[in-house]
Amino acid sequence: MVVEKGDPPLPGAGRKKKLPEIDDLLSELMGIDEGGEFDKSGAMEVLNALFKRAKKGDTRAAEILLDRAFGKVPAKNEHTGKDGGPIEVEAPVWVIRKAAIETDGGTTEEKTE
Repeated sequence: MVVEKGDPPLPGAGRKKKLPEIDDLLSELMGIDEGGEFDKSGAMEVLNALFKRAKKGDTRAAEILLDRAFGKVPAKNEHTGKDGGPIEVEAPVWVIRKAAIETDGGTTEEKTE
């Protein structure tokens, strides 16, 4: 079967999102019973283990705990041109004219008042 561009994806194609029974296994591991009641002891064991590793200098364990407690720090990406100046872009004349038409309301002539 040949798949053409624009065809819908084949059913079942691609990587599976997660193991089908992972939610049940995690619930059992963390102490959630069949009725949905939560026993904190499983989660506390995991947190205590992470905390002990963080205290011993495991930076990944510390990062996990801090991200969960205070939220992840947003990534800051700053882009600048040469020597910190503006980014210079070269474009063909037709691209510049088209952009001018779209933003000027249909004219590429300089406005004189």
